[in-house]
This record gives sequence, C-alpha cells and structure tokens, in this order.
Amino acid sequence: MIIKFIILAIIVWFGLRVYQALQSKKAEILESKKAQDMVSCDKCGIHLPASEALKNGDKFFCSQEHFPKKD
Repeated sequence: MIIKFIILAIIVWFGLRVYQALQSKKAEILESKKAQDMVSCDKCGIHLPASEALKNGDKFFCSQEHFPKKD
C-alpha cells in the first residue's frame, strides 16, 4: 500500500514538473510574439518594426539607401 502511494506521488510530481515546463515554454512563445510599434519609411512609405528602422531625428528609414546622405 505504501509503495503504491509513493509511486503515485512520484507520478504526480513528475506530471506537475512537465506541466510547469510546458507553461513556461508557452509563456516564452507568447512573449516573443508581442506586437511591436510600426513606423513607415519617410522615403518609400514601407512599414517596418521600429526596432529595425533607422532613425534620423523624428523620421524613420527602412535602409541605408533611403537614409539621408550627409553633404
């Protein structure tokens, strides 16, 4: 009887560990899919995440080619 209880307790403990690991992984996936602020290129108008845009003052650009050149 005691052995069955110990085995059951181990199975429940293991199941909880697996469940916690899956919930943690799910939270990581949701965190990585959060919406980002979008901006548009001042030259061509394409929209891209602000973290990937090049910024010059209050204007954003999608690439070095569209970034204003210094005279």
